[in-house]
Amino acid sequence: MLPILAFVSVVAGTIAAQGTSTFHPPVARPFIDIDFFVGWPVNTTAPNGLIAVTPNAAGTITGRFNGHIVENTTASVERFYPADTGPGVYSEYINEILLATEDDENVLLKMSGTAMYANGGLHGFAYARFETVIANLSWINYGMFVAEWVGNTNSGTGNAKVQVFEILSGGRLDGQPIAAINTTDTSA
Repeated sequence: MLPILAFVSVVAGTIAAQGTSTFHPPVARPFIDIDFFVGWPVNTTAPNGLIAVTPNAAGTITGRFNGHIVENTTASVERFYPADTGPGVYSEYINEILLATEDDENVLLKMSGTAMYANGGLHGFAYARFETVIANLSWINYGMFVAEWVGNTNSGTGNAKVQVFEILSGGRLDGQPIAAINTTDTSA
C-alpha cells in the first residue's frame, strides 16, 4: 500500500507543478551596449555602512540607438551591505545616467539593482528604465529592461561594460494570444 501511495504522491506533485506554469520564459533581446567610464568615488561612512557616490564620467553607446554618456552630470549611489552577506562584497546599486543620441537628444537611463565585488572585479544586475521625449523612442518609456555589467576594480581606469536588454514575453504555453500586448514590432 505504501509504494502505491508514494507513486500517487509523486505523480500528483509532478502534475501539479507542471499545471502551474502559464508562460514560456521571457526573452531578453540586446538593446544597447555601453563602454562605461566612472570617476573617483566619494565614500561616506553612515550608521548602517559605507555609501559611495561615483560620477558617470563618460561612455559610448551602441545598439538600437548610438550616442554617448553626458559627462559628469549624474552619478551612481551604492549602499554596501554588511561584509558577511556572501562570498564577496555586495551593494545596493542605484544609478541615473544621462545619455545623448547622435542627434544630441537626451535619454535618461535609471538603474536599480545589486552589484558584487570579488577577486578584483565587479558584476551586477539591475532593473532598468528609460525616460525620453524622442518620438521614435517613446515606447521605451514603458518598456521592460534589465541591465548587466562587469568591470575590473584593479584597472585604475574605472572602465566597465554595460549591456541593457529589452525583456519580451515568451508567450503562453497554451499558444493563446496575450490580448494586452501590443503586437507592433518595436525593432525599428
